[in-house]
Amino acid sequence: MSLVNRLLPSDTTHHAGDSSAVLKTPFKPLSGLEGRKTPQQGQTTSSSTAADPTTAARRELRTRTLTELQQEVADMELILNERLKTHNAARQKQQLPDQQPEHIVAEYIALLTEYNKVKDSAQVVFDKIADIQQLPAKDIHAQYGVDEAD
Repeated sequence: MSLVNRLLPSDTTHHAGDSSAVLKTPFKPLSGLEGRKTPQQGQTTSSSTAADPTTAARRELRTRTLTELQQEVADMELILNERLKTHNAARQKQQLPDQQPEHIVAEYIALLTEYNKVKDSAQVVFDKIADIQQLPAKDIHAQYGVDEAD
């Protein structure tokens, strides 16, 4: 099975009328290409190196040739182009306009910005309630069933 076929999504269904359906699909990082040979396979690493994925990634990049890296970039571009074609074909079946990567990213950033504004506003409200009730903010979060990380 080719690299492209292994990484293309098998399920391309989207919800009708949902222009941001692509944002609801799970993220599949391209850097974790299955079956890709890495120079470190079969080698043991120390616990400090194994605990630091950034160091391991840098070491792997240093041991790979420019040609290998260019080939990987070309493979990723091919995969992304195929995914975009599949995505837009599914949108056309639902009579939705095609999307370009720049549009998808811009929409995602706009949604993320809106989410952050709402979250910040809610935090201001929780802080005011905490001040009025003279309680720690974490108690107010618990009172309203909100995780502190939310």
